[in-house]
Amino acid sequence: MTEDLAFASAMLERLAALDYNHNDLVDTDGVYDDDGVGELDNPDYVRQFGKYTVSWEVFDNYIPGPPAIPAKRITLTVTWTGEGGQTRVHRFEYIKAIDN
Repeated sequence: MTEDLAFASAMLERLAALDYNHNDLVDTDGVYDDDGVGELDNPDYVRQFGKYTVSWEVFDNYIPGPPAIPAKRITLTVTWTGEGGQTRVHRFEYIKAIDN
């Protein structure tokens, strides 16, 4: 479990370190597709890394002001099959403000 959490955390750190306008942080549909439970309903991005399925949703938004600050809400889920065949999910949320 520790290894799995470390992988999921590293994926979030990777996304957080990207430039605000990086191709992996583009809101592809203009909708926040998530009900807040388990895996993302219709993520913008899905990638496979060995046993892990990594998906993330990007939603262009604003941090209320004044002045309002452009920001992206990034919801990341990492899913895999654990011991005993159970599906495991780690889920993170991150707000990335526009780079100055």
